[in-house]
Amino acid sequence: MKILFFLGLLIGSIYCQIDDTFCNLDNIVPDDGEQVSIPSHNSSERFQISAEKNSNKNLFTVEIDEFFDGQSNIGISINTFIGQKLYTYSYYDQNELLLIQNEKCKVYKLNESYGLTPFYVVNSPDGTEHIISELGFFLSNLKIQNAYLGSKNRYVRGIPVREWQTCLYSKKESSTLKVTLSFTNEKLWVPALSIKGYESIPVQAKIEYKDKDSNYFTEYISYTQFKPGILLQEEDYFTRSGIYCEGRITKKPLPNIPNSFSLVLQAAQSSVGADSLIGTISTSRLELDYDKKLFRYDYRLNGIRYTEIHDRTTNLKYVLDRYHRNCSIQLMQDLSIEDNPFELFEFNKDPPFEYVGQRRVRGVNTDVWIAPRGGEKWNGTWEWHFMADGWIVQESTAIKRNEPLLLLFNLNVPSPNGNIKRPIYYHISNFDQTRIDIFDFDVSTCTSLKNQHLRFSLTSDKYEIMKNNRLSLREGLVNAIKETTQVSYIRISQLEPVFDNGTVYVLFTLIERSTLGTGDQIKLKDAIKSLNDSIISSKLSVSFVDLDNKNYEVKADGGSLIPLSERNGRYEYSYYDIKKGYGGGEVAGFIIGFLIVGLVVGLVAGIFFIIRRQSITLGPLSFLNPNFKNEA
Repeated sequence: MKILFFLGLLIGSIYCQIDDTFCNLDNIVPDDGEQVSIPSHNSSERFQISAEKNSNKNLFTVEIDEFFDGQSNIGISINTFIGQKLYTYSYYDQNELLLIQNEKCKVYKLNESYGLTPFYVVNSPDGTEHIISELGFFLSNLKIQNAYLGSKNRYVRGIPVREWQTCLYSKKESSTLKVTLSFTNEKLWVPALSIKGYESIPVQAKIEYKDKDSNYFTEYISYTQFKPGILLQEEDYFTRSGIYCEGRITKKPLPNIPNSFSLVLQAAQSSVGADSLIGTISTSRLELDYDKKLFRYDYRLNGIRYTEIHDRTTNLKYVLDRYHRNCSIQLMQDLSIEDNPFELFEFNKDPPFEYVGQRRVRGVNTDVWIAPRGGEKWNGTWEWHFMADGWIVQESTAIKRNEPLLLLFNLNVPSPNGNIKRPIYYHISNFDQTRIDIFDFDVSTCTSLKNQHLRFSLTSDKYEIMKNNRLSLREGLVNAIKETTQVSYIRISQLEPVFDNGTVYVLFTLIERSTLGTGDQIKLKDAIKSLNDSIISSKLSVSFVDLDNKNYEVKADGGSLIPLSERNGRYEYSYYDIKKGYGGGEVAGFIIGFLIVGLVVGLVAGIFFIIRRQSITLGPLSFLNPNFKNEA
């Protein structure tokens, strides 16, 4: 990287090594007969300049845009030369220097790399150190000897000026520097914008020196704009979006993500080649439960509402079409990042996320972290924006901090002219860290999977406590069934406790495993048998907590597990041998057989009744007659 040829002067000993045959201030007499002090400013002030640097040593022009904040101890410069741009970010308080060229970033320790930055370090009168720009160095209240040259017939770019001269020594050039500083003559010229306290502003710095071979060089720095104050937003103090600087010295850990949460996601992306003028916006809802390894994704496609449920235990993806009420099951193999939402929130992968600084998102200050990530479709950088420490979310009595607000993907899209960046903005709202209902991941509508409705009961003196803590009880029931049967969470469905006169009846459905999946090899009949054995032996224990987080434990009633069949939305007892494990077809066979037997018996009885009525006329001798007696 060609970066050294135009940067700072590296001022060393100011007096002891100066060649007074080349630069001598002793005999200078102002040509206007006045004695005027050089304009100066405090090194803790802020200003921005635009400058142009030319030298007969480097035969090209360098354009410089410099932003200097002496209060925050931050200096930023943008240098343009030979069609290239070099960005420097100097953070003195963090001892960090960033150099960025061609979207590539290098990180240095500032105190070891002053030669790579256009800013110097000076000692303030109170003994503290500050960075200072090249112009700021000339403007500062340093005790550097200078001589006023005068203002008579002195012009720079047609502007009447006053000029001063000083002698410095450069360790970099190993040479004495003769520096002539030109400021506007406030008596003869008024800048386009009058600035109080800055009646005279810098116009040019002319630097003359000779190298060790006595070659003479002259460098001109023309200040085309000078503005006290900085017209930058706070986020401009930090690197641009999409720039990843590996090995940042400035560190800040990412906030912790809870084990279960839900959020609403609004994705905004422009069409390729549309210069961001047109694009699409889509809204979806996500639920993630890392403990149970489940993910739910609700979205619309072509006007149809879909729900995707990912089960990482079995590596299966269930896609539910809510309009046509159908379901497809797919095996998740070799997922790319964009198809695996769990990876979006896994921050401990390499390359690591680096802290950037702060930016505003929807009017909120956010802390930003960035990392490069690659996938089949998404290859570029990810930028996470979390609410800064000073912001809170007030919801009823709960106060939440450091919530995610934005995930920005800067994608590298191939084009005839090389890769171009295509940003996709994922705006996050309604981030909810409360406990997720396990039955949000229900896949019972997948009719291709055989299932069995079941019921058992709980009778306990803790009936009222269970009734007042239904959500916790439901989760305890699911955990107890899962632990006993060893099936995955997603196979336990439609669980509902029904409270009736001191007894809790637990209705639920067990689903057969899919032959596509891995990680769950328990068949439905084996799971039911394990559950029945546990209930018969009074070993099925259900744990739950109340609102004060106090733990309770109840046991299932021994022998209370019975199978149910569903008819018109109602559950009925079905004659199912749990130990033998009759399937749904067998139960249906029993039912059909009993129906046939009933029809035959009814037909025979009807014929007999008709024959009897034709031959006997003894009156109402039916057992339906309330006056009927056996002796009659």
